[in-house]
Amino acid sequence: MKLIKSASITLALGLSLASGMAAASTPSCSGSSIEVIVAGHSVPVTCLGYYAGNLNGNPQTWDDVNGYLHTPWGITLSGAVPDSKMAKSLDGAALFHFNQTLYGDTVIGIHYGVIKVTTDAGTTNYNHQTAFYRFNAGSTGVTDIINHIDSISNATLYRTGVSAVPEPETYAMLLAGLGMVGLIARRRKQA
Repeated sequence: MKLIKSASITLALGLSLASGMAAASTPSCSGSSIEVIVAGHSVPVTCLGYYAGNLNGNPQTWDDVNGYLHTPWGITLSGAVPDSKMAKSLDGAALFHFNQTLYGDTVIGIHYGVIKVTTDAGTTNYNHQTAFYRFNAGSTGVTDIINHIDSISNATLYRTGVSAVPEPETYAMLLAGLGMVGLIARRRKQA
């Protein structure tokens, strides 16, 4: 009886330690790793978590990324992310941008070469980690994102909204169209 009780305590302790080690195998993710400024103010950024590997949504990784983003954030990718949605060859803690203005609900992924976590026990390096971030870029739009982690290598844009405010060209086309409708109506009335 003592042997069974001792074995069950040892097993429970072993499982508890193993689960603690598994949880500690990935660093915790913070939205403060990046900064997004909308209309002169920093906006809140949510971080989904760090995932092992360079998960930039290319043909080899898009299915994994789709799985990671779908359940918690309800985002479904239809296929690999095109190169035009990626910011490549990034280096250091600095400003970066995509080739478009970001609006509204925006989701990006950033690959870091090394995430350093310092605790009382020392510093642990986590190599090749990808973090997924979500923020509201607002209706005025965002072009630049400030990265605060030294080892950034690339970033991928998975989702962004569209401008709620029409561009000046849109107003010009609208006015030209209204002018044409008015001209046609006037000619019909004269005929």
